[in-house]
Amino acid sequence: GIAQHDDVADPRREPGGDDDAVARTQRRVHRGVRDAEPAEWQKVRHGPGCRLAVMHTPSTLPSLVDRVLEKLDRVAPPDVAYAHCDIPCGIYDPHAAQIAALTVVRMVQLIQGLQKPGDGASKEEWDTYTMQISRYSAIKEEHARLCEHELVILWTDYFRPEHVEKHTNLHDVVWKTAKLTSTVKQQVNMEAAQQLLAGCHQIAEIFWDTKGVKTKRQASNQGQVGGELVYPTT
Repeated sequence: GIAQHDDVADPRREPGGDDDAVARTQRRVHRGVRDAEPAEWQKVRHGPGCRLAVMHTPSTLPSLVDRVLEKLDRVAPPDVAYAHCDIPCGIYDPHAAQIAALTVVRMVQLIQGLQKPGDGASKEEWDTYTMQISRYSAIKEEHARLCEHELVILWTDYFRPEHVEKHTNLHDVVWKTAKLTSTVKQQVNMEAAQQLLAGCHQIAEIFWDTKGVKTKRQASNQGQVGGELVYPTT
């Protein structure tokens, strides 16, 4: 199918920096993909990550120009126009995934550090305990989802075949790390949380290597949670 937010060629728009100009003789009247019914599609081509239908749509009262263009379309079909489905030259960074994973570690610390009220505890003490563990669990799951989101963006939008050729374990590392986001949502598991953070470190190092940038691991300086984060050095 065609993504809801895919860009389509617009004959009224001035070409941008990433667009190729279309020769004057090739300019036809086109309609956006989402305006056309399947039966009207003359051709659907695949661009870099998108699909685009290209067709000539005559007006209800064809003019001489419409008829001429229609005949030209039959003799020399219009070239396929490509549009970006994503922001050109998108900005990517693995730091957000690391921070989210570190937050998961911290929430597990706080949950495990809670003291369960004793048998003679008051309702107020039980209410406070329930409120705290609920909040910590909610934040843990929220940041696990954020970490997964950031990892999937890097995996599907940034990494390319040449990166996998150099880092042959890339898919395995990303897949296992993404799977850990489910584990830490389901459980209060410090080992899984630390593995999630370690996987994010490894992905960050691979990411910066694809850009020819060296990295270093240094203390997070985020209080009691401790841990390290990967930073680019050049």
